Amino acid sequence: MIGDKHNTVTFEIDGAIYSRKVLNGTSISAPAEPAKNGFLFDGWIDGDGNKHRFGNPIFGNMWLAAAWAREIAINGVNVKNSNVDIYFDIRSANGKGYAIYVSETGKEGSFAPANASFNSKGAVVKKLAEGATYYVYVVYENAEVVEKSAVIKIEK
Repeated sequence: MIGDKHNTVTFEIDGAIYSRKVLNGTSISAPAEPAKNGFLFDGWIDGDGNKHRFGNPIFGNMWLAAAWAREIAINGVNVKNSNVDIYFDIRSANGKGYAIYVSETGKEGSFAPANASFNSKGAVVKKLAEGATYYVYVVYENAEVVEKSAVIKIEK
């Protein structure tokens, strides 16, 4: 209708800016995930650093920036019995700052901390059922940096 209020949603990707107009009280879908060499896209954050959830109604102008995590490269995977070795360049063999997340569906919101131990080559994820498919990713976090691996699919 003429006179309906529109809001502007502004997206920033490493200094590049583009905007979308949205009718007040409606939602927008997430734009295509941007790519950056050596980093994984980690969602959209608002000016307060909170992750944005698409699908919620928008009632005012909004600014969102692409969030990035340095990429942890997975160098290999070895499935043995109920354990899976995941090889990556690890900063500390005791695993300080690391976490492994696992899911049976791979869907966002379905990942939970895995039963894992760490060593100088990476991690061992323990007690995964035989014959099942799992999705796993690695996170390293300290006060200065967040790093993530891509989600990998493991078929046992």
